[in-house]
Amino acid sequence: MTLPEAPLRNVPIDRIDFDDRRFQIRLDPRSGNLLDSLRRDGQLVPVVLQAQGGRFRVIDGHRRCEVLRRLGAENVRAMALPVSDAEALRLAFVFNHARKTLLPVDRWNSLRRMAHDLGWSNARIAEATGLHADSVSRLRRLFPDMPLVDEGLAEGWLRPSHLRALRSLVPRDRWPAWLRRIREERMPGRRLYEAVAAAERRREPPYVTREPDGVVIFRGFRFAPATADAREMWRAIAQYDAGMDRVRSWLRRSGETRK
Repeated sequence: MTLPEAPLRNVPIDRIDFDDRRFQIRLDPRSGNLLDSLRRDGQLVPVVLQAQGGRFRVIDGHRRCEVLRRLGAENVRAMALPVSDAEALRLAFVFNHARKTLLPVDRWNSLRRMAHDLGWSNARIAEATGLHADSVSRLRRLFPDMPLVDEGLAEGWLRPSHLRALRSLVPRDRWPAWLRRIREERMPGRRLYEAVAAAERRREPPYVTREPDGVVIFRGFRFAPATADAREMWRAIAQYDAGMDRVRSWLRRSGETRK
């Protein structure tokens, strides 16, 4: 994939809009040991900015820009690109993906935003990012597509720790109730783990059975692969995913580990 080229320049830090984070795809923007590195060695890696007249938005390098501002830097070394919002969001993913530093939850968030903010289909996302279509589909299914998830991420009360706890412990049909509780109680991730473990402790795992004629039963939903239409296939996938989530949850609560 060919990335855009632009000459490096020194951009005054007071011309960067730090409040506009529309291209930030990392859900956890903590800087880690970046402060010590920039204080000791200075800025070694340029950031990528979207040029908007005389102002700039950060495409790649949010944490570097934030730390440089905290250190009192007057300028940042940057590649400034006059690109559209859609192209800037795509580049935010591509630059991070090229460095292989994105966590799965961040990859999911970037694709979620391309689908929701830009209205792109999975095929369009695959074409734009260079991912295989199957990879896009798997990442899109990593967490359920729910309005409360979008609301929580936008408003900041839903964090990666919440998503990981829900995915590992809660069947998807009970996500809405837990999401509402997280929002109303402003529940931190650690307390969510404890609350879910207590509430779900006595629930039994679901069962997937196969009949002699090849029909599969997912938690009461009968699925016949030989005659199923597309809608039934997608419903079977959803039932199976929910079932596997419950099995993993049950195993964790029962103390079982993979041998």
